[in-house]
Formats: sequence, C-alpha cells, structure tokens
Amino acid sequence: RIFKGMNNKKYSFFTLLFLPLCILNAQTFNEKICDFISTEVDSIIQSGGDFSFSEDYTNSGSSWEIDWSEELIFNSLLKYEDTDQPNQSYELRFGKGGQVYSFKGTGFGEAIPPQWRPSFDSTGSNTTDPGLSDPIKSHHGNWAPWNDEVWQFVGSDQRDLLSGKVKTRNIHQGGSYMNNFSHRNSDLTTGPFSSPIVQEYMDVSNESVTTVSWGQSENPSYVYDPYADCTTCFSDPFKALVLYYQRYKNIGNGVIQVDFMITNFNTNRGIDYWNVPFIGIRNSSLPYVFMSNNHDNNSSYELLNTKVGHPVAGDESSYLPEFKTGALTRVSGNSAAGSGWFAVSNTLSGNGPTIGFVTAKSTENPRNGYGDIRYGTAMSNATRDVTIFTRRAIGGAADPVTGLKPWGIIGNESIKGRYFIVVEESVDAVVNQIETRSLVENSFIEKVTIDEVEANKVHYQFTTSSEEVIAFETTSEDAAISLNTKAFTGGHPVFLIQTESESVLSSDPYFYSDKPYDGALKKIELLGFQSTYLNELEVTPIITSVNELDSQFSVYPNPSSSIIHFAKNLKYINNVSGQTVFINSNNSSKLDISNWANGIYYARFSDSKVVKILKL
Repeated sequence: RIFKGMNNKKYSFFTLLFLPLCILNAQTFNEKICDFISTEVDSIIQSGGDFSFSEDYTNSGSSWEIDWSEELIFNSLLKYEDTDQPNQSYELRFGKGGQVYSFKGTGFGEAIPPQWRPSFDSTGSNTTDPGLSDPIKSHHGNWAPWNDEVWQFVGSDQRDLLSGKVKTRNIHQGGSYMNNFSHRNSDLTTGPFSSPIVQEYMDVSNESVTTVSWGQSENPSYVYDPYADCTTCFSDPFKALVLYYQRYKNIGNGVIQVDFMITNFNTNRGIDYWNVPFIGIRNSSLPYVFMSNNHDNNSSYELLNTKVGHPVAGDESSYLPEFKTGALTRVSGNSAAGSGWFAVSNTLSGNGPTIGFVTAKSTENPRNGYGDIRYGTAMSNATRDVTIFTRRAIGGAADPVTGLKPWGIIGNESIKGRYFIVVEESVDAVVNQIETRSLVENSFIEKVTIDEVEANKVHYQFTTSSEEVIAFETTSEDAAISLNTKAFTGGHPVFLIQTESESVLSSDPYFYSDKPYDGALKKIELLGFQSTYLNELEVTPIITSVNELDSQFSVYPNPSSSIIHFAKNLKYINNVSGQTVFINSNNSSKLDISNWANGIYYARFSDSKVVKILKL
C-alpha cells in the first residue's frame, strides 16, 4: 500500500523523481473524467437572468421535521434568478451523493417532500413517533437523512431470492437508509450517509455542475451479512458497484438540462431495472399532476387528479392512486401512450407555478426499448406528503445466457441519457418550452458500448498536502500510473482511496471496509479506468518532508483553466497590475478561475510566501 502513516506526518511517496507540476493541456483530469457527454443540445442561454453556483453552505429555509442538521447533507447550490420572469427562478441544492434534496421556486416554495421513515423500538416493533430527540437517537422516526424521495437515479438488483420472494436492492444516489430498528440493529447506518461523490467538476462559465457518485445500496448489510434465511440467493455477496454520472446545466428561461450516464462495473452481477430519474414531489406544494397523453403530439396532455392527498375509500378516482398499485403511462416501445413528459402545478387549472420533467419517448438501443412513467402517492401513508414519479427503463425478454433483460448492464457497460426540468408560470408555458426548444426530441436514453481510446489517457503523479494524498497530471515518462479518463466497456475503475492513516490505488471501492458508512473511508476519488483489475498498487516509498511538499504544491494544478486548489493560509490573489482579484475571507481551499482573463496572477500566503499562477 502507499502513503502510510499520514496522521503521523510521515508522508510516503513513490520511488520516482519528484518533478514540478506539469499540466499537458488546459483541461484538468477532473474535467476530463466528468466530460462524459458526446453530444450537446444546440441551445444558447436565452434569458437575462443571473446564474450562480456555490459550495458554501446556506440553509434552504425549507420546512422539514429533522433531528439532523441540513449542513451534514449539503454539497452545493445552483441558483438562477430572473427578475423579469420570477416564475422561472429556482434554487437547487445538491446533497453529498449528487441527489437533489431541495428544489425551490418563487411561486411554489419547496418542491422536495419531507423525508419520512416509521418509528420502531429496539425489538423491531412499531411504536408511536417519540418526537424530537435530544440527544439524537438513530431509531427516531420522522427525521430527514435526505436519501429517500429526493431527485436521483436509482437502480434495482432484482435477482436474489430471500425468504422465498424477490428482495430488491435499490442502489440510491441518496445512499443507505438509517437504522430505525425495523430490521436487525446492524442493518442500517446510524447517521446520514449519501453515496460518495468520487469526482466532480464545476464549470461556472458554462453554467453547469457535473458529479460522479458511487451508488450505495439502501440496505448495506447485504454486502457483508446476508440474511440467515437466505437459502436460494446467489453465492456471491451483492456489492453496489455502480457509478452515476450527471451534469446539471442551466440553459436559460427556467430550463435545466440534465445529462447522465450509469455504469455498472460489477463483473458478475448485472442490473436491468433503472429509474432515470426517480422524483419525489411535495404534494402540499404542487398537488396537481398533468401528463402527456399522446405519443405523437407533445402538446396533448391530461389532468390526473382533482383532489389532493391519499386515496379515500369510495372516491379513489379523484385522487392519484397509491404508488404501489403501479399506475403508469408507457412512453417508449410498442403501444406507447405518452410523449415522455409530466408536470406538477400548484393550481387545479394548471395556470399557476409549475415544474415540468421532459424525458425520452424513443430508444435506438435497445430498439423500441420499454419505458414508462410510473406515478402515485407514497406507500398508503397519509403522513408522507409526497407524490412519486419515476421514468423507468425496464422489461423485455431475458437473455438466456446472462439472465438480463434488454436494459441490463454489466462489466462497465453503460446507459446514457438526457432529460429536462422546466420551471414555469403554468402547464401551458411548460408545453410552449417543450415545443419551441424541441425538448422531447433532444431527450434520449440509450444503452451504449464505449471503446477504449488511447487519446483519453491521463498520466498521474502524487503528492501530499493537509494530511491527504493529491493526484496531479504529469508526463507519461514520469507517471506512477496512466489511466483512461473515460469509462469503457470491459474496463475497471481505479480509485484513490484514503483513510486517516493510509491510501491506496485500487479498483475495489470496498478495499478498506465492506461498510462504506463506518467512518473508515475519509476520501475516495475516481482517477480513471484501465483494462485490468487493480487489486492494490504496491510501490516502494520514500519519505518526503511535508514542508517541502507544501512549498511546491501551495497551488495546484498550475497552470490551470478552471479550478485551483490551495493551502488554506492563502490571504489573497493579485493580478499583474497589483489589483486584488480574490480575498480568502472564508478560509477556502479551492477557487474557480475559469472566468478570469488568461495570464499571470500572484497568490500571497500568511507566511509571506508568494506563488505565481498561470491562468490558461
């Protein structure tokens, strides 16, 4: 293993020449890994609204019954404000798994429903919700870990038979459910745990943010401790080995373009049931549901409910059905009945503030692959203030060799797609956006085969700073390891995985623990892919002074065209004219300089050190 003893300030390093930082082109490796999109929508940002992106925590101000601080889940904020068209403005907050846990609009407030789980006592019996707890109790019922009913991608492993029936293993971006004693005490986490983001890239100039997250099973105990009564399940333990790529891009006038790719790098367990996406709506804010009802006419739609809340005996027709009943509209494949979009509004007429979701209505691979929108209220429980929608890619005849249905992926096979979110003043205004900007036609979902391309190679060296290992690009001659930045069919990911005291390069994200939520894992970063599985990179280390490393790597990458990282004792940055262009008032450790003019800048630190930065 490499880099042992980090917490003792004994930083190890490869037995290679230590060379100055070298970036071979303007794209950083973070950007290269996150650049998974092969086609773009030809859409110029059309409005005069203001776009902003921040990783500094701010409270959403939304109403949830929570024992856990929202700051524990917050990752970043994407915000769009339009004073001329206020109903096109929004605030979108990402959680630490890339899930959208808060989405607010001017006209409807918070769209994401409260997170709810039932209360159980330590024996697993139902109990009355005990109310807010102090100190926090992991079995408390109505708390908000923000891993359920958020906006995310979800895969389901359908193949294991436990207790004589199918037990699906849902792989969430939102992560694993918390322990409320509904199973064994060991089954679930004791605090909020999202699927770790293993790579991300913020492109402020392009008004977009990209994340890659390692999807986690809703019930992680299956990884290390199958149920005792599992007599018919597969012999190999189920491990969630899914990467969710997603890019959210503001394209103006209240429209967000969401591009995604899902890669399953498990080599012996395929997954063929996908929710792309899964959407939870707070029905007390946006209670009325509208859906396209003509596959060939994108403008045609119908109202699905006239009453708010859960179905009432004898009057079910006026309400949305319960989600478990499986009400759905087919949107792709034979006998499709809709064109792939649905919307929620705060008025029965649809003339009030509205959110629309526009998804694909056709597929090339699999040809005419089955897809539907499934919808309903949540789980027969009126306290769950939620309407659930999911655009599913499922079904079809199983392959006799793999046992997978047409949407099945395995061995780093991938599914790519695009959908749109539209924030508008009415349902008809959403329809107008769909028509004038060809949003249905620009949506897609396909199973893809990706070839390994030599031009996508990136070459790495490593250093240490602030008690963590940092990867940076170098030349092929000086590389400790060279990887492909793009996932390719048959390849294997390589992660830089770190604990408090050790780091390792491995294809196994479970290298240090089968329980990713147990605190052993402090950082995991996707560096790329290679054709062979990497158990663990063994090198002969040498000891390098941390002071020497900090001196040479106070700012990295350098040169840079976008994000720079720096030591937290940075005071400010000047341009060549001596003007201050950045003051580190928040003790930050990274900065987006993509909008800065190309040229030379000077970073000044509290220890009087000055580092020259080259912006490309």
